[in-house]
Amino acid sequence: MKKSIVLRFVSAVLALTVMLTALALPSSAAAYGDIDGDGDVTSADARLALRRAVSLETFEKGSKKWVAADVDFNNDVTSADARLILRAAVGLDGFEEKAVYRIGDTWIVSGEWAFSITGVKLVTERVSYSGKDPAAVYLVEYMYKNLGYIDSFGMLDGLVMYIDTSVTDCKGARGYSYPGTGYYNPTETPIGATCKAQALIGVDNAGPIDIVVSEYGSGKTLHKAKFHVDVLAGSDASGIKPTKISKAATDHAVGDTWTVPGQWNFRINSVKAVTERNPYSSLAPEAVYMIDYTYENIGYVGKPGYMEGLFFTIDELIVDNSGMMGYPYSATVTKYAREISVNESCNAQACIGVDHAGAFKVTLIKHDGNGTERSATFYVNVG
Repeated sequence: MKKSIVLRFVSAVLALTVMLTALALPSSAAAYGDIDGDGDVTSADARLALRRAVSLETFEKGSKKWVAADVDFNNDVTSADARLILRAAVGLDGFEEKAVYRIGDTWIVSGEWAFSITGVKLVTERVSYSGKDPAAVYLVEYMYKNLGYIDSFGMLDGLVMYIDTSVTDCKGARGYSYPGTGYYNPTETPIGATCKAQALIGVDNAGPIDIVVSEYGSGKTLHKAKFHVDVLAGSDASGIKPTKISKAATDHAVGDTWTVPGQWNFRINSVKAVTERNPYSSLAPEAVYMIDYTYENIGYVGKPGYMEGLFFTIDELIVDNSGMMGYPYSATVTKYAREISVNESCNAQACIGVDHAGAFKVTLIKHDGNGTERSATFYVNVG
C-alpha cells in the first residue's frame, strides 16, 4: 500500500515536470539546482533529483550532480529537493549561489546580513544534566552584521542568528546543542550593528563538522549556507568588520527625558565604569558600565493578566563604540527595575559589558498601552 502511494506520487510529480519543461526559467545561479549542468535550473533538473531520490538515477554521493541536487543541505537527495528545484524552475523560488564556506569566510545576503564563523575550540567541560555523552564538545565562535534586516513576522527587534540547529559530524551523524553558561549569546541586533556570539555543539564523532545556517530574510525568503568547520583551524579569523557608531540627530543624551504622552517618561540619570568582574563568567568585557535610570508611569496600562504595569529593562539592545553588540553583565547593583502602576516611578540600575570601551548606544523598544510600538535611542558618551 505504501509503495503504491509513493509510486503514484512520483508519477504525478514526473508528469508535472514534463508539462512544465517548456518553461525552463533560468536561475541567477545555475550551479545550485543545475544537476544536468546546462546552465539553467529547469524541470529537467527537478526530474533528475526525483529519480535519484527513488533510486532510478545512480549519481554518487558527493559528486558534482549530488552537490547540485542537495539544495536543502541535509546531506541527502530526496523528493523535498526535487520540489524546491521545481519551484525554482517555474519562478516560485530562487537560489543563491551554492558554496561551502569555511572559517573566516563571509556569507552575505545583500541588504539583509553578513555572517562569518570565526573560530572553533575544543571544550573539555561536561555537564551531568545534559542527558548526552558526546565524544567531543566544540565552542563555535561567529559574527553577524545587520545590513538592513527587518523582521517581517513582527516578532523581533533586530537580527538574531543561531547555528546549533543543523549540525552534522564527520560521520554524518547529527550534532546537537550542548548546555553551558557564561558564553556570548546571540542577541537581537539592529541595522548597522554587529554581534559576536558563541554556541556549544556536541557530536558523537570527533572531527570536522558541517553547519547549515538558515534564516528568513525581510521578505520571508529562506536563505541557507553551509559551513565546513575544521576543528584544527583554530580561532584566528578576523571575521566581519563592524561599523563605528556616531551620534544621530534624533538620539537622546544622558539626562534627557524620553516622553510618550499619556504613557511614560524615561531618563538615563548617569553612567559610570565599574571595575568589578564576575569570576564565574566566561565573558571578558573591556569595560563594564553601571547605568542608573528612572521611569515614570503617566498613564500606561498593559494587558490584563500579563503585565498591567510599566516595566523597563535597558541591557538588551546595546551597541558599543566600535559597532559591536554589548550584553547584560552580572555585577552588583542596589536598585532593581520593577513593575509600576500609574502615577508611580521607579529608579533602577543595570550593568552592561562591552568589548570596546567608550561611547555606546542604548535602544529601547516598547509597545504602549494602545499596542503601538515606541522606540528611542540614547547616545551615552562616557569619555
